[in-house]
Amino acid sequence: MEHLWVNTYQKTGKWMQYINYFFGILLLIVALTFLDRLIPIININHQESNLNFQRIENVSELKKFLSSNDGNIAFLDIYADWCIECKLMEQKTFKNKSVEKILNEFKLIKIDVTKNNAQDIELLKYLNVIGPPAYKFYSESGEEIKGFNIQGYMPPEEFLEHLGELKKY
Repeated sequence: MEHLWVNTYQKTGKWMQYINYFFGILLLIVALTFLDRLIPIININHQESNLNFQRIENVSELKKFLSSNDGNIAFLDIYADWCIECKLMEQKTFKNKSVEKILNEFKLIKIDVTKNNAQDIELLKYLNVIGPPAYKFYSESGEEIKGFNIQGYMPPEEFLEHLGELKKY
């Protein structure tokens, strides 16, 4: 019986080595494709952007902050420490000098849902957001500006275009 298994294994021949090489190369290509997304996580330089976000912990704080009419549109950033795309936004988009310049004209709010505790879940439900990264804009009167929400990563160029459209609003 053992002899039969050896013969069957040997019959696979050299072509099986080429199949193994093919899958090995395919796995390397997939790994390289996702490497760009992993760099923010392994990045030693953990500097945040120069933007000054107000940190909000619960729904009542959010309502109070949004109702304070100071004449600026509010930009809401919902993020988590474990969120790769949140880190991409921080490392690539928010550090872009043009993006920083425009966002400094907004009231900036950051909601950290890393812990996923009861307050975080309540905030996500209140904002009607599935999870991070999510970005919302609110008018000077505290009303959500419909049609400008962002879910997921957006490169600096696209984000600048998005902000330009928002300013026309």
